[in-house]
Amino acid sequence: MDLNRENFTEIKNRFTSQTQGFDWAGYFNSCESLEDLKWHQQRFSFLAQDFDPFSNNLSPESQNIIEFYELDPPLNPFDWTNFMLKRLDEIDRAIRKKSQ
Repeated sequence: MDLNRENFTEIKNRFTSQTQGFDWAGYFNSCESLEDLKWHQQRFSFLAQDFDPFSNNLSPESQNIIEFYELDPPLNPFDWTNFMLKRLDEIDRAIRKKSQ
């Protein structure tokens, strides 16, 4: 995986519209390989399990993932949980689509 933070920032700019924000589903669907999607899935899964939005205690790895994806710090734990579930669902759909 040659994706680094600078590459992701450049990619993120391509999938962002002024009215809709970043198109996560479009980004995941554009991933070239199943390996890339599984890498994203692993990172988001780790973050979903490791970070408790009710306590706001971040491990260094969770902090790195949040910084890598340029995520805003969660202000509302319920919104954060919803955001994470949506991303994991979008990744899962992209994996199933790519696997067909």
